[in-house]
Amino acid sequence: MLGHLGLSQDTLTIYFDFDEAIVKPADITSLKGLIIDTKKGTLEIITIIAQTDTSGSVVYNNELAERRLNAVLDVLKIESETSKSLVLGETEANLSANYDAARFRKVDVIYSVKEYISETSIPAAEPILTDQEKLNQELNLFLKDSTSEVLIQLSVNFYPGRAILLEGEEEELYTLYRFLRTYSSVKAKIRGHVCCGSNMALSQNRAYVVYEYLVGKGISPSRLTHRGYDNSQPFIFPEETEEDKAKNRRVDVIFTK
Repeated sequence: MLGHLGLSQDTLTIYFDFDEAIVKPADITSLKGLIIDTKKGTLEIITIIAQTDTSGSVVYNNELAERRLNAVLDVLKIESETSKSLVLGETEANLSANYDAARFRKVDVIYSVKEYISETSIPAAEPILTDQEKLNQELNLFLKDSTSEVLIQLSVNFYPGRAILLEGEEEELYTLYRFLRTYSSVKAKIRGHVCCGSNMALSQNRAYVVYEYLVGKGISPSRLTHRGYDNSQPFIFPEETEEDKAKNRRVDVIFTK
């Protein structure tokens, strides 16, 4: 029977004791399980993110996060690669609205699982526009139409439970920046969303990531607003698959002119 490989995403979280960078025996076993699946070709590690709580200085916490990262990499027996590892230190802990120190003493191993999907269960795909082509088309229609306000869904998605963009999402942000730079009369209401349960702080942080990017590129803050909407306005409901959840971990924009 013909079919193809699909991908779903998951996270293995390794927690550490206060001011420690030692991987516990039970976590070593879990990491070795990832190694086995990686060698089988059924799993691929996407990125590894190391964090700390806010105890200590910023410099020390960055060093501690790097030691935690290296401890996990040592178990996985892979070298640190810029494209696969990220040292956040206390960055996300400082953004947390409901700070719990123990939750941030961790390393997250984010990976994709390859799943065989039968072609008989999937209808034949029709030609569709790429995300970039669709966004440009919607923006152009907005400019030509008499409508003064429009909501546009961006292809700007985030890692589960984080205000960190998935790899490759910057292209969509750049298109958004270029549009706002070209049409200076247009304003943007940036809206952050989450999947899988309530987390207002995370939705706010996701909106702020996009806002900060645009302001950093030179777009005037007076043209932008940013707000989190928790999980109150899902793009897909109910969330039945990992893909549904991924699409709800997003930012969208209301444009006005």
